[in-house]
Amino acid sequence: MKIVDARKLPCPQPLLLLKKALEEGEKELEVIVDREDALQNVLRFSSSKGAFTTWSKEGEDYHIKIESKGEVCEVVLEEEMVKIFISSDRIGKGNDDLGLLLMKSFLNTLPEGRVLPAKILLMNTGILLACNEDTSLSLKKLEEKGVEVLVCGTCLKFFDKEKELKVGKVSNMFEISENLLVGSVLTL
Repeated sequence: MKIVDARKLPCPQPLLLLKKALEEGEKELEVIVDREDALQNVLRFSSSKGAFTTWSKEGEDYHIKIESKGEVCEVVLEEEMVKIFISSDRIGKGNDDLGLLLMKSFLNTLPEGRVLPAKILLMNTGILLACNEDTSLSLKKLEEKGVEVLVCGTCLKFFDKEKELKVGKVSNMFEISENLLVGSVLTL
């Protein structure tokens, strides 16, 4: 097993070292990092490649064990990753039933793609997607692949859905607005 010591290295160096080891044909690796953001980046990257990944914390360090299937492709750096802002439980205007069907189809398809967003930000009636049984399953799959789902707490309270939240982290306007102002945002 190859050990990749990425402690004290700034982002994106841990990912680049992991990518290089995978390109060299390594199938079993242990990556050591000393920051939680580096841990999350390595886990998200490994997951996107279909690798089996486990991790543990030893002192101040995170030890990530990766068993690769050999898939390697370009690293998408955190600052280049797109966030998706969803302010409705429907896509588009016009027929509401079609809009609901399109949103459900979009969320069901998204976890199966090769490229995933960094975050999904849910506001207004978009929060209903995190409360609905069908669409929350798709959002859970995305979370399992490292996508952060932020759900507006004010919106949950407004629609009286606080107890029905099935997926995501309750957030606030400050956190959501900061996410909207940094990097690329796709609005649905």
